[in-house]
Amino acid sequence: MWRLLSIILVFSFIDGTILRLSQVNASLSSSHQSKVPVDVELQAGLLRGFESIFLHKRVRSFLGVPFAEPPIGELRFLPPRLKKPWNETIEATTLASACYQGRDTYNESFWGSEMWNANTPVSEDCLYMNIWAPAEASPSLLLYDGKALALTANAIVVNINYRLGAFGYLYLGDSEVPGNMGMLDQQLALYWIRENIGAFGGNPKSVTIFGESAGASSIVAHLIAPGSRSLDNRWSMDTPKRALEKSRDLAKLVGCNRTNIHDMAQFPLVIVSKDANFFTKEDAFIALRNKNFAQNVNLMIGINSDEGAFWNIYNLPKFFDHQTQPLMGINEFNECVNTAFARLPEVIRAAAAYVYTGNNRCDYANGQHRFLADQVNQMVGDYFFTCDSLWFADQFDDSPGHVYIYYFDEPSSAIQLWTSFATTGPMHANKRSECRIWRAAKDMEYSEYGI
Repeated sequence: MWRLLSIILVFSFIDGTILRLSQVNASLSSSHQSKVPVDVELQAGLLRGFESIFLHKRVRSFLGVPFAEPPIGELRFLPPRLKKPWNETIEATTLASACYQGRDTYNESFWGSEMWNANTPVSEDCLYMNIWAPAEASPSLLLYDGKALALTANAIVVNINYRLGAFGYLYLGDSEVPGNMGMLDQQLALYWIRENIGAFGGNPKSVTIFGESAGASSIVAHLIAPGSRSLDNRWSMDTPKRALEKSRDLAKLVGCNRTNIHDMAQFPLVIVSKDANFFTKEDAFIALRNKNFAQNVNLMIGINSDEGAFWNIYNLPKFFDHQTQPLMGINEFNECVNTAFARLPEVIRAAAAYVYTGNNRCDYANGQHRFLADQVNQMVGDYFFTCDSLWFADQFDDSPGHVYIYYFDEPSSAIQLWTSFATTGPMHANKRSECRIWRAAKDMEYSEYGI
């Protein structure tokens, strides 16, 4: 089963802030040494973190900072509520529980999948954030770790938790289960950061949001959502009808066959494109096509060359695994195309198979070839990631803000099937022609919604 990885960071540089949206809590490094208590006075009360040495510099950490009331009991499927003021000092020195999420059990020895599993207990009481701030100035060099990034980028780095799965995206078309709760968690966290980041030395007027995989989709959603537009300088969305059908199907699968929505909300998915609290004015798909989204922001969009490889080991296990580079014949290639894109019309699948083998198809009529396996990886990556990224960049191109796009094609030396952020490279010249096929397929899908 394909799993959307969801990572979001928020940066507030000492002249500005970075927010990271993450479904797993970041872990502490053993490099942390003696911890000195540090108090920060917020609007709601006093917060106590700690200062320690990391990379030979002083960094301040505030872990498990609550930004919302626990979404439990009657609040389980409701929009989040801002954390109430407190009288006693909150100890923000340990990581909070992660939000409930599926655990990747593909292969526990394969770091490419195990790295995304939560390294803390999971709980419904999970709406917390982690904040790292440098205690002294440092040069500007971006790294991926929260503590290191805070030091080397001279930025305040924030990592937030938000509800996932049914807890975050169950939609029953009712005020008790309105849908997009996870997106509203993110939105409330952004509001909290704007109101409080100054206490940590950040600039609320200079906030950068970083999202990877599903986290990147969240960023696009915030560009569309009216309530998010003042909080910072298609693939995971569903129509309300389909979201309601999926939610009722989930209820049946877990043995909850009641028709009353209030009763259904008691059992412990995806973003719905039109709801009462997040996408309030217009269906998100229509808004994207009409370019009705925040345009006075700067965007940087990243694409990896082997995006499809990770998908294929889960969804085409007959041909792909994490240990070997597969070889396949033309019949196996066609089977992969028909399996991966079974929902698409046959004419689209045939066109894709032709374009990705082109004039070389006759050369691979016999025998086993790595090229054919590589092309399956390529077309899967293009369909799910590359083409929509390019399309959105084009949609944003005539806006007041700047849009940048980069393409990484340097394989990781540690995990060959998980492309690392290592180097940049030029976009392939034929990429746009390949994307025309997938855009036609997406247009057919959108037509189902009357768009």
